[in-house]
Amino acid sequence: MNANLLTLRLTQYGTVWAGAFAAVLVLGLAATLGLRQDFVAVADLLLRIGFVGLALIAMAFAVVTIMARETLATKAVLLLLGAVLLLPLLWSPVLAVVITAHLTGAAVEYSAVYAQFRAVVSRIVFPLAQAVFSGSLIGEVWSGFQVLATIVGFIASLITLWQLVRGPSPREGSAA
Repeated sequence: MNANLLTLRLTQYGTVWAGAFAAVLVLGLAATLGLRQDFVAVADLLLRIGFVGLALIAMAFAVVTIMARETLATKAVLLLLGAVLLLPLLWSPVLAVVITAHLTGAAVEYSAVYAQFRAVVSRIVFPLAQAVFSGSLIGEVWSGFQVLATIVGFIASLITLWQLVRGPSPREGSAA
C-alpha cells in the first residue's frame, strides 16, 4: 500500500473540494450581489458547471489511478475512497449555493438543479437509511448527510491548507 500516494490523493481531494466551494461561493455572490443577477438562474448555472467539472475531475482521478504503476491493493483503496468521497465532493458547490442563498436572502429551493440534486441523493441515501433506520429518521439522515459532507470537505480543506503552510517534509517523495 502506497501511503504517500494515498496522502497525496486526499490532499488533492481537499484542494478540489475547497476550490469548487470557493469558486461557486465567490461567483455566486459576485453575480447576485455585484451584478444583480437572478439568484435561481445563477445557482442553476453554477451547480451545472460545478457538477460537470467535479465529475470530470473524479473520472480523471479514476483513470490516473487505474493507469498508475501501483499495487492492486493501492488502486482498489484509492478507487473505493474516490467512490465514497464523491457525494461529499459534489456537496461542495451545493453548500456554496446554500450559503449564497442565505447571505442574499434568496430561496435555494427554487433552484431546479438544487432540487434535482436533493432528489437524486434522496434516491441513493434514503433506501439505505430505511434499511437501517425507521421511516421517521429519514429527515435526520438527510441532515446528517449534509453535516457529514460539510465536515469531510472542511477537514480535507484544512489538511490541504496545513500542508501548504507547513511545506513538504523530507520524507515525502514526488508520488503522482
